Amino acid sequence: MNIVNLRGRELHREYKRRYQVSKVTDYLNSRSDRVCVLYGLRRTGKTTIIEHSIAELLDSGISESEILFITCELNDTATMGDIYNLIDKSNTKYIFIDEIAYISDFIERAALLYDIYSRGQNKRIVIAGTNLSSIFVSTLTTLFDRTLKIPVEHLTFYEHCKFVLETDKPEFSDFTHYLMHGGLYASDAQYTEYVQSSIINHLDDTLHTASAKQIYSWVSTSKFDKIGWGGVLNNIGLYSAGNMSNVNITTRNSLNEDYRHVKAALSRDIDREVLSELSEYLGLGSILRGSMKKDEVIGLLDFLVSCGFLFILPNIVTGAKTGDRSKCYVTFPFIRFYYTVELFNLLGEESTWANSSLAGILAEGCAVCEYHMAHRDEDVYFWRETVAGNVQECDLVVSDYMSLNWPLKEGKAYEFKLKHDGQYSGLYVLKNTHPEYGILEYTKLEGEELMKWVYDLGSLAYRNLG
Repeated sequence: MNIVNLRGRELHREYKRRYQVSKVTDYLNSRSDRVCVLYGLRRTGKTTIIEHSIAELLDSGISESEILFITCELNDTATMGDIYNLIDKSNTKYIFIDEIAYISDFIERAALLYDIYSRGQNKRIVIAGTNLSSIFVSTLTTLFDRTLKIPVEHLTFYEHCKFVLETDKPEFSDFTHYLMHGGLYASDAQYTEYVQSSIINHLDDTLHTASAKQIYSWVSTSKFDKIGWGGVLNNIGLYSAGNMSNVNITTRNSLNEDYRHVKAALSRDIDREVLSELSEYLGLGSILRGSMKKDEVIGLLDFLVSCGFLFILPNIVTGAKTGDRSKCYVTFPFIRFYYTVELFNLLGEESTWANSSLAGILAEGCAVCEYHMAHRDEDVYFWRETVAGNVQECDLVVSDYMSLNWPLKEGKAYEFKLKHDGQYSGLYVLKNTHPEYGILEYTKLEGEELMKWVYDLGSLAYRNLG
């Protein structure tokens, strides 16, 4: 554990700052008595956001003596008691603690951050950590209903262009590059290592250090040491990389070839038990899904959804015509695109990869997830059913108000294609077979048009969230 000396320290002060900085600044200037949590994975910019926020304080006239910046380290021998002693001695108002989940008794003693310091002494406290599972468990237990969460999500395509490529006029090749490597500041990341170290290694740490009562609040199993978490995550990532639903969860015909390549690249057998539990999970309603923690797979899925890694998109059509009630999208690109990288390495040429059916599905996932991020106050669905003997589908159906009552108010429907395909008729069928849905606008976006649309979505999300 180290105290960062701000005197003479070169803080990140560059002009290009992620929108989360303004969220942290708003918290620091507010009268909130909660603990602010920067919630995100490695290489998404949490430490840089802390430094930008400190720079904002200093630029506003706050003196260095009013700010305490603590960084914790892997295998840190310090305890939360040591951190509380530092806070008591410093007598500062603004406290930043990076990598706090490396402290072994963090979950057990985190409540004092709120009880004594933020609520009792009116201090502004910002904590961050790469061990999301420990922070997740703490928000269910010792810090329950006592935090202000600020998600530090992956870079959208817009942010990828803004921060990584430094362009405001992306080309189509930039979009395909993003689909292959997007979401992290380090585009040359070793994705296999990143996936495992960002989730699984920390997950194991949490399971072996937190109490049984704390873990039970997340997943009700007593066989923690026998769970192959890495294999479970790989399976979930692989299925949701293809945006699988609870009915069409094995493979789609159009994916068979790509799927075979991905399987070969991963050199893993499909875990049929995981497949069955993912199907069961997607078939549950939102209330049941939130309360069902019967085993490790359901528990991990709950965790991934709560952290924003997975996005469950319901079908607007239910009943006898379709049992297809939900689709599973990976919102964090580093998981979704990991499989694309593996496939690309096998195929060897970007042009071959860009024409694959898997690339089109990844583009669909990117568009759906970035629309959700840009329009969080809207209901979003997909649509699939059998009409006149043919399976019809469109990727996104949108309502402009939060209601499950039809007809939609100014409803919109979209279909996304990475390359041009003149055969698609689903949008027309949807509008004409379901006038009760109130679809007033339906749009098919292909190739460069899709890229521009996704870019504009990211720009809108950036403005709205900031």
